[in-house]
Amino acid sequence: MNADTGQGLKALQRPAIAVAIAIVLAAVAASLPRDNIFQGWIADLSVGVRAAVFGIEDLDSGSVLVIGEDARSLAAPELQNRPRALFSPVYAELAEKLFAAGGRGLILDIILNFDAKDLRVGDETPLRAYDVPMLKLLRAERDRGRLVLGRSSELLPARRFARMAGENGLAMVQVPFGASNVIRTVPTRLLDVDGAMHPTLSGRGASLLGQTDPPDQVRIMPTGPLTTLPSVSLIDVLRCGDAAALRRLIDGRVVFIGGMLPSEDRLKTPDQYIRRQVPRADAIDPADTSVACDFVPPHTRLDDDPTLPGVYIHAAAVDAMVGGWAVREVSRAAEVALVFAAAIVAASLAFLFTPVFSAGLLAVLIGSVFGTVVAALEFGFYLPASWAMAAAPLALVLGYGVRLRLVDRKSNMIRREFGRYLSPVLVQQMVDRGQMPGLGGEEREVTVMFADLTGFTAISETTESARLVRLLNRYLDTIAGVVRDHGGYVDKFIGDAVMAIFNAPVQIENHALKAVSAAHEILRRVEEMAEQDIANGDPHFEIKVGLSTGRATVGNVGSSDRVNYTVVGENVNLAARFESLPGVLGTPIVIGPEAAKRVAGEFYLLRMCAIRVKGKAAGVSVFAPLPFDQVTDETVAISGRYDQALSWFEAGAFAAAAELWLELAALNWPGAGPSQAMAREAEALASGPIQENWDGVFEMRSK
Repeated sequence: MNADTGQGLKALQRPAIAVAIAIVLAAVAASLPRDNIFQGWIADLSVGVRAAVFGIEDLDSGSVLVIGEDARSLAAPELQNRPRALFSPVYAELAEKLFAAGGRGLILDIILNFDAKDLRVGDETPLRAYDVPMLKLLRAERDRGRLVLGRSSELLPARRFARMAGENGLAMVQVPFGASNVIRTVPTRLLDVDGAMHPTLSGRGASLLGQTDPPDQVRIMPTGPLTTLPSVSLIDVLRCGDAAALRRLIDGRVVFIGGMLPSEDRLKTPDQYIRRQVPRADAIDPADTSVACDFVPPHTRLDDDPTLPGVYIHAAAVDAMVGGWAVREVSRAAEVALVFAAAIVAASLAFLFTPVFSAGLLAVLIGSVFGTVVAALEFGFYLPASWAMAAAPLALVLGYGVRLRLVDRKSNMIRREFGRYLSPVLVQQMVDRGQMPGLGGEEREVTVMFADLTGFTAISETTESARLVRLLNRYLDTIAGVVRDHGGYVDKFIGDAVMAIFNAPVQIENHALKAVSAAHEILRRVEEMAEQDIANGDPHFEIKVGLSTGRATVGNVGSSDRVNYTVVGENVNLAARFESLPGVLGTPIVIGPEAAKRVAGEFYLLRMCAIRVKGKAAGVSVFAPLPFDQVTDETVAISGRYDQALSWFEAGAFAAAAELWLELAALNWPGAGPSQAMAREAEALASGPIQENWDGVFEMRSK
């Protein structure tokens, strides 16, 4: 297999795994039920969001009317002394009014299971003829089926009512509960305990409006609150004697009547996130007849109660079928396709991005799926998305699991090799790039740092070895941590020194500036640790740092079975040479000319001298970088005098240079140490033999 073929297979590996994960999850979803608690919540929320985004549309197609037996009606003088079990004459009067006003039918979401003739007072049955008006009306409407009584599997109307109503005059009041006890689908027919299929109230209502072959069930996903279905209080219809007003209200509609007291037959409905409060009709004086033909809506619920009277459910199902807002369910294949699409996208995120970023994109993906559900609903389609929204995070988790197990072996190797020496951010950059530095190297501009602890030899002579190692590790760990925090790479520990690289193996911007900033942070941290150790009576270290910026070769160096990532070249030798200068020049940090040029705008640079470097004919200038917050106008003025002394020194005027440097060494400023060192060198040269071919280069004499 050639390299191109291998790369091609690797490029196909991740998409193939994502597709496999998506296929498995789609197959699992295809075997699961469409309706579940999560899907029910999504459906209800989508109804609310659709209303918020596209606006609320009241449910008034002209097909149904709801009449409520609300508290105001039952408190009216005409009804307050009449038990509800004896309301059959009221229903008969109501039916006559409705039919005269053009009503298509009256459906009672009430089971008339009490026959007044069964009421006995001694041997007498004083109410034997009480229900006759209703019985006559039921018999007259028996063939047309315009008057429908409610029944259930367990409870039938009283025998005389049931016999007079006949098969066409009875319908099931029950509605099966969905997930979380919310009524979301309404059947048009139900199987009775006797094994026979009977129509429900909504099924009979649809038939009365010409729906000869209604669907087995209707999904309720309304465009507005169910309470926006036309609804009035029972007492207002009974009181209204205006035929024209009644016709305007009733003509062409199927009328549903049901109880609306807070304590009875109340159900949770899918409009719970868009329901709005209806007028408080129960606040109107029941004895006030002036509002009769104004048809005040019934008060349907308590302010903190999300439920509705069950009569609205049947009426809504009929209105959905006839009014055109009934939704069509998409095919199971489309639902599974959505699961597949969400899963493949989520699994792909696992292979493309970090977990945190993928989590954010996953939220966007789930939001997009939900948005698709809302958009589909606006176009009249019900798209179950619970399994798609559940599959997406599962696919992401599976994708990361596979990635960590099969795909990220190289990433794990990079983390193992570099995690202890590089900052996590830089290690992640290498992981994202997916390249482990190979055996061999590349030339690159880097900044090399040597940070050496001083005083180790003296301390080791008076400190037992275990304690010495703990003390040394504490300081080295601090130095290495600062290097990592500034984007550097800890190349190696050399006894009591740390060698670090900036701009390799990961490229970083302003590497010289970050290296010099790291050097000052190391100096500050080591001084703080030393102060603490002195206060505790413990041994302590000081620090000296050398930095050089330039071209070098970086890469893995070693054998085929054991390699170390390091840097080699002249720039490394310069940094090592600079690290030996602080002890001679009396300043903690020494940097080379290229590093000084890169940080000139961020640090005040004191050019101390030029030193002799093996292999270079000309001297190499070295600098002490000072943070600007440590530089005053006096410092600038003194450093100008230092430059004057240095120019005399380089011109061979050693005595004058030494005299000026001795003055500067006695002052309290950051260049006092270099001034003392350079004065000593100038005095030695002034008292020695005449220097022929003097080039002004400092020879690093010992203290």
